[in-house]
Amino acid sequence: MGFPMMLVLGTLALFLIIVTLNYRFFALLIVRLVKGRYSFAYVAVFKYFFKKSPGSVAIKDDVINHIYMFFGDKGCIKQKTLKPISFENAKFFEKKPKLLKKLGRPDFYSVFLLNESIGEVFGYSDVLFGANVRLLYFFLEKRFFLGEYCFGEKSEVDAEAVITGLSQKYLGKNQVDCDSACIISNENENTKLYYLNDGFSFRIIYFNQSNEAVNEQIRGFLNGDKDRTNKTTTQYELEMERL
Repeated sequence: MGFPMMLVLGTLALFLIIVTLNYRFFALLIVRLVKGRYSFAYVAVFKYFFKKSPGSVAIKDDVINHIYMFFGDKGCIKQKTLKPISFENAKFFEKKPKLLKKLGRPDFYSVFLLNESIGEVFGYSDVLFGANVRLLYFFLEKRFFLGEYCFGEKSEVDAEAVITGLSQKYLGKNQVDCDSACIISNENENTKLYYLNDGFSFRIIYFNQSNEAVNEQIRGFLNGDKDRTNKTTTQYELEMERL
């Protein structure tokens, strides 16, 4: 065996050793090159290897906590408006590449599954009413369907003043009970605005309910949660009988 061949085999062996020792890095690199940094596949592989999400997450709770209030009677105050309801300059159901081109690189990112559909949340840091706020853009199957202003627990925003402003803008009156959750609906456009000040955070969420395919997926997920809860309760009751 000549020296050139030995050099080639040695280089190949060294490369294989490096790949073996750093297989996670190379696996992530391949997924990132193929699927992109902001993809469900990349986040899933990263979590599998390191048991955490890459970068800063946009939401830490279940995505359904940002949606369920628009379905069914959840004890919210219900109001109607004729004024258009929109989130920033984003158009509901706009395609992700087009919207992200305007928004730029996000500060936060999360992925989620809604039944079998892949969803993503892109978050951006901003300042509103002199307080830090997180702007969240929710996508399902690469289309924007929900937006949210999230003021954190340590935010110095005057939630009551903002709620009063929202009531004046959309309802033409002051909202007396600023501690209650409220949904303001424009039935002509099928758009809704929800706000809640629970003492831990202040959230204003915008949702368009005109896409029935998205609605069905959300309802299916909510019904699935009920089924799982009922099964758990039944199992609990059965096991209690053993005591």
